[in-house]
Amino acid sequence: MPTTTKTLILHLLIVSWGLSSAMAVPADQSQTESLKDNDWNSGIAQSFTAGYKGYIRGIRLLVRRMNGPRDLTVELKHVDETDKPSGPLLASGSLPGNLLVEGVSAWYTVDLIHPYEQVKGEKLSFTIQIGPPGEVYGYLKFGQSTSNPYSGGLMYYSGSYGPSSWKYDEGYLDLAFQTLVTPNPEISIELTTPDCVNLAISESHPECIYHIEKREDLVIGEWIGHTSTTGAQNELRWQLPKESGTSQMFYRINVEHIPLPEVPPPEVPPK
Repeated sequence: MPTTTKTLILHLLIVSWGLSSAMAVPADQSQTESLKDNDWNSGIAQSFTAGYKGYIRGIRLLVRRMNGPRDLTVELKHVDETDKPSGPLLASGSLPGNLLVEGVSAWYTVDLIHPYEQVKGEKLSFTIQIGPPGEVYGYLKFGQSTSNPYSGGLMYYSGSYGPSSWKYDEGYLDLAFQTLVTPNPEISIELTTPDCVNLAISESHPECIYHIEKREDLVIGEWIGHTSTTGAQNELRWQLPKESGTSQMFYRINVEHIPLPEVPPPEVPPK
C-alpha cells in the first residue's frame, strides 16, 4: 500500500499527513447477510454506492467451492443510467480456485490491481467471471440475500456474460460483499497565528483512530503522542501549536485501523 504524504511549512511549523503502509484496509460498503447461496456461473454483478473518498483495493465475497477448483475474476466498472455495469475497466483482480476450500462457505478477499480512487457518493459496480473448469468439474456458489438488505445497489446476473444481457427481474437480490477502501480525505491547513495552525480532514472513518504526534527534530528524538481522535464519518479538526521555547515543531497524523469483528459465514446447508 503506498504512503500518502502532504506537507506544509508555516513559520518553521511543519504539518504532515501520513498513512502507514502496514495499515489494514477498512470496509466501506458492507452487505454481510446471506440467506442462501447460488451458482451464477454465467455472470454476476453487484452495484454499490461509495461511502467516502479513497482507494478501493479489494472486494470480499462469500464463496463456496463445489467439487473441482474454478478461478474467479472481479472487474470494477461504472454503471449506466439503470445501475447496470457499464463503461471501461477501472480495476480488476483474480483469485485462484485452488485457494478456495471445497464445500465450505467462507469470506475471501480479491485484491484489485491498480486500485481505483472513488469519491463519496459515486455509483460503481463489480462483475464476477468464473474461469473454465479443470480436469475435475467444479463450480462456485456465492452468498446472497433475498430480502433486499442493501439500499446502495442491486445484484445482477446474466444468461450470457456481457453488459447487454444484465438483468434484474426479482427486485430483491443482493450479493454478500464488502468493498475494502483506504481512506484518502481532503486535508486543509489554516494559519491562525504565526505559531499555530488548524488542521482538518474532510472525512474520517469509524474503524480508524487518528493519532496526532509531534517532535522537535526529525533526526534526533522520537514521535510523541499529542492527542487521539476516533473517526465518525465526518470532518475532524485539530489545533496544533508550535509550543513556547521551541524554534520549530513537527506534527504528523498516524492512522490506526481497528477492524470490526470478523463476520462469520452463514449456516448454509450443502446441496
